[in-house]
Parts: sequence; C-alpha cells; structure tokens
Amino acid sequence: MAGLLFATACFDRGDERTASDMRVAILQPASLDPVRIRDTAASLIARQVFAPLASFDPITNRLVPGAADWETHDGGGRFIFRLRDGLRFHNGRPVTSADVVFSLNRLAAKATGSDLAFLLSEVLGFEHVNQSGTASELEGVRAMDDSTVEIRLRAGWFDFPYVLTHPATAPVPMEEFLADPEGFRKKPIGAGPYAFTGPVEPGGDVFLESTSHASTDVKIEKVSFLVYSNSFAAFRDFEREEVDVAEVPVDGPRSLATFEGTAGFKPVAAMLHAGFNLKHPKFGNVRFREAISLAIDRANLAQAGYFNTLSPASGLIPKGLPPAGGACGDRCEQDLDRARVLIDEAFGGTPPSLTFDFPKTSRDEAAAELLADALKQIGISVELRSHELTDYVGLLGSDSIEMFRLGWVAEYPLADWFITPLFRSDSPDNRTGYGSQEVDGLISQARLEPDPATRNRLYRELEARLLADMPVVPLGQFQSRYAARDVGGFYVDTLGTFEVRRMDGN
Repeated sequence: MAGLLFATACFDRGDERTASDMRVAILQPASLDPVRIRDTAASLIARQVFAPLASFDPITNRLVPGAADWETHDGGGRFIFRLRDGLRFHNGRPVTSADVVFSLNRLAAKATGSDLAFLLSEVLGFEHVNQSGTASELEGVRAMDDSTVEIRLRAGWFDFPYVLTHPATAPVPMEEFLADPEGFRKKPIGAGPYAFTGPVEPGGDVFLESTSHASTDVKIEKVSFLVYSNSFAAFRDFEREEVDVAEVPVDGPRSLATFEGTAGFKPVAAMLHAGFNLKHPKFGNVRFREAISLAIDRANLAQAGYFNTLSPASGLIPKGLPPAGGACGDRCEQDLDRARVLIDEAFGGTPPSLTFDFPKTSRDEAAAELLADALKQIGISVELRSHELTDYVGLLGSDSIEMFRLGWVAEYPLADWFITPLFRSDSPDNRTGYGSQEVDGLISQARLEPDPATRNRLYRELEARLLADMPVVPLGQFQSRYAARDVGGFYVDTLGTFEVRRMDGN
C-alpha cells in the first residue's frame, strides 16, 4: 500500500551509522496502533514493538511461548495463559492480566472498528461485543489473578493460540491508553524488545531503540524505519547504501533476478485465486469450473502478469505451511483439450460468457487480460471490469459479480486460515457462497483434533475435498521481495515480515 511522504526525516539519511544500527525502507504505514494494522509497514513496526501472548518459530512455524505460556483444557475450548515473569511495558510498569483483558476487549469492541477484530471471532461472547455492541467485555476472557488469563471459545480449537501471535492481540497498558488515546496512537507503548524514541507525526520516519527490558541477545540497538513515497525511491537509496533493507520494486524480471535466492525472496502465506459466485446459475456445473482452471497458464500469469512476484499455485494451502503438498494436481495444469471436453460435457455447445471483476492496479489489469485471453481459447468470452480498491472490497460477495479476483493473506501461519474463513458455510469471508455440511464437519473435526499429525491429515482431506468442488481456481502464491545488505541473520518469515531481535547487525 503506497503512501505519501508528508514529512522529512529528522536526520540526514546518509549519516554514518554503527553496526548496532539498522535502517529499513518502508512505505507510509496507515497507523501505528496495533489494532489498526492494514499494511506491511505497520505490521513490520508492530512486530518489533509489541509482545503478543504467543509466538511462532520463523523456520518451522511452530507455536512457542511469547509474553505467556499456556495450558489447553476442555478439548481445546479453554486456555489458561500465564504471563512471563518480569515482563514490563516500555514505561517500566509490569504487564498484568488486566492489561491483557483490556487489550482483547478493545480489539473486539464494535466502537473500535478494527478490521482485525475478526481474530477474536471464536472467543465466547464476541458477537455481543463486536456485532450488536450490547456488551463491552468478552464473556470468554477473564483475569484469574494478576498474571493469569483464561480464554474460552465457543467451540474447541486446539490451534487457537496461533491467533494470539498477531500484534493486534498484544497487551497495551490500560491506564496509558485511557489517559491519552491520541498520544498513544502517536507513540504506542508495548512490551516488545524495541520502543519508540518519540511521537511519530503523519508521514514521519519511525525510530526505535532496544529497551532495558529486551533480552540480552538483542544485537541491533537502534532501528530506523524510513518512509518513502514509492518503492523505486527506496530501492535507489538501498543501491546507494543509505538503507540496509528495502523491497525490490516490481518493474520486471531483471530486478528480481538480481536478488533471486536471497533470504528476502521466498514464498509467503498469501494466495491468489479466481473466485466463482456459486449462487449464479452459470457455475452450477463443476465441470465448467474445472474447465476454467485447465485453461489457465499459471506460469505465464505469474511471469507476465505479476512480474515473477507470484509462483504458480499447486493447491489452496500455501507452500511453507503444513500440510501443503500440491493437492491441486493436474487440475491446476493447463490442458486446453481436456478443458474443451469438459465445456462440451457441461453445456453440449457454446459456453456462457462471463464477467471478471478485479481491483484497478497495473498488475491485476495485466493478469485479468491474460486470464481473458486464456478463456477465449476454450470459447469463453470474458468482460473485464476493474474497480477502485475500496469499491471492490464492498463488491465482494454481492450478487452483481460472477467471477472475481480473490487474494487471501495470512494473519498467522496456519493452514486453517486458508480453509475455514473462505469455505465454512457460516463465515463472513466466504465470498463464493460455497456451502457443504461435509466440509463444515471436517473443519470442526480438524480443529478438535489434539494430535498435530492427524490434524494435518484432516486438512489435507479438506483441501482435496474443496478442490474436487472447485469453488475457487487457485492461481498463485505471492513471494516477498526484500533485499538486505550486510545484515547478519536476515530472514523473512512465512507472513512476509521479520523480527530485528533475531538478527546480528552489520
């Protein structure tokens, strides 16, 4: 999300820096408040400043304790979190269970209006706090003592602590926020390894420094997030060695090839699909939907439409998240002859024409044209309709669309994220109108399964079942594009972000 540069940095970006400093080029973050994260820049900053109750290993994606450890009870329906000893906010005050309860209620509250409130949708009482607004506190969240919090869910889900790896769920100091909400938004206070050095004005660069409460193995003492108006200007300063980390602009294969294979170029948990409005009679025959999938050259779409920022999809669950394993098979391989046979079986003649709706960006427009050309080869005429992003989001799920671009980006590294929100029949994010009692039952069974290996098997079964119905056509998986210079231990995790505390400096 490109922003505008409203203010200049408070120092010369070409100044000398030491091995204990790190400069990261970013675009304008929409907000510094963790419950209002909407873009990569805000997420990057939040992951340095806040301390969620749970965390995950950036290599294996396995859950590990964060600000708390926990016990699982009642078949995954109840969790008891105990805060880490000595955990303090940046103002020096100890983090308490009251802060945790306050922060979760603030995230869920209807009045807050957070786009991330859905993270807590499985917590008991969420609908009364977030939807009707008839309650101000989540029924399923309570402080048991000063350092212990109980969270109860409306149904069992053993993997629920993954939700609490998101910075939006992290504790913030209750009294600091209530005393000055606007001041908090300019200089939020968390309990993570880095703190803001001062308030941040709109458009201003963001300066962090390690805190006295940070773990002793933090090697990089200062982190500067330098705001640029576009990725080309940021990358120019990277080439001038004025910043240490920047995204490579999407201007074609040449720039990407320069850094291919580095730690900053890897598939991330973000998928691109072509979705079908299954309420429309045109899509009542699964053979028609499969024919559309077989018509598409995914490699060409990734290279020519998305400038190699996309790799061809092989399933619904992205690579890097178990149990991903190419479940789509030959359904996601171009086969025009087979596609024509399926068209003939579905209609016995000429297939219907379609509309395809998508956001108005250069990449999406190029990709939409490639998709229309592919479908033309099997006799399907496609009308392309582009929309401004804000208008497009409101259009999704409406009766006025037929086929549409569906991007889905993980908020936490879990296969369930790519199954349940999109395809469970009661999910508000189910934009296709897909519904299956069998799939709903398998989702509940997978969430209630305590054994990880068996749980993975169930998600593989879910993925295969969904691909047999093909409510969406998997198109591709996005990849991160960070270039880093002289930053020891630099990495990008499955979510396309990183934690500076894990790095070694220059």
